[in-house]
Amino acid sequence: RCILHNPLRGGPHDRLAALLHLGRAVADAPGTRLPASRLASVALDAVLAQPTDTKVAAASLRALERAIDDAPTHPDLREAAAALRHRAGDHDAAEAHVLAALETHPERPRLYALLSEARRGRGDLAGAEEAIDRGLARCPLEPSLLTERGALALARGEPDVARARFSEALERAPGHPAALLSLLEMGARSSDPALLEEVAFRACAVEGVPVDVLRRTLRLYGGLASGSAPRAASERAGCLRRLAERVVRDGPDPWAELTLARAPSSLELRVGARASLASRGLCARQRPGRRGPPRALRARSPSDRA
Repeated sequence: RCILHNPLRGGPHDRLAALLHLGRAVADAPGTRLPASRLASVALDAVLAQPTDTKVAAASLRALERAIDDAPTHPDLREAAAALRHRAGDHDAAEAHVLAALETHPERPRLYALLSEARRGRGDLAGAEEAIDRGLARCPLEPSLLTERGALALARGEPDVARARFSEALERAPGHPAALLSLLEMGARSSDPALLEEVAFRACAVEGVPVDVLRRTLRLYGGLASGSAPRAASERAGCLRRLAERVVRDGPDPWAELTLARAPSSLELRVGARASLASRGLCARQRPGRRGPPRALRARSPSDRA
């Protein structure tokens, strides 16, 4: 019940309580895969849902490592613990979890990507390359490994190689989240509107892209100045509208609702989006002929801040 969706909370009833119960299930049945896999999934979801909450991250990691003590051969637990250790900057502990999992499950490509990430995190680029080569020898053209090879190329100062690897990963798996986000961040860092537009249209073209990726894409692509990207304004508007529609299906989002409210699309969508924005105080009255975003979303001038 703790994992079930609660519409009042907009998510599970209680992820941390779920970690406790799943940990007990792993201790009671250490040879059973289901509770271990669910524990790993819920722990990662808990951290991603509250990325700035260090207490949630610490509780999730404790639950995983207690479960590893009870069931040390479950690769899902090791993968999740390695990902959280790497995220916390403890690259040596992350590598230790990955190497322990590889002893019993050398066929899992995600383990090689995590091993490369951990080594890259502490500056061991040669070791990271070796991990990717090992993984690709077992799983040729695996998207997660191609994406990690692109990240390694970026760390070496080779952006063109990195972009080619990310694009190759997306050819193998068109909606691969890590590859999309990597290209998106490249476009944002280099202020490349053509690359941001490419990612936005890639994300629009496939179903199943995580909403966090869609949300980030919408904000970066939607923030481009009009006419700065190569496609026609009508194509750009259509892409932004489709991204926004997919984001609001997951729940309220002011940026997506603003995009829909301003889009020349369905009247029903515009009315619903404007009503949602008004409920948050984000809609200002527009005088005839007035252009620009609602007053509440405009950047304030220095005199306003004072």
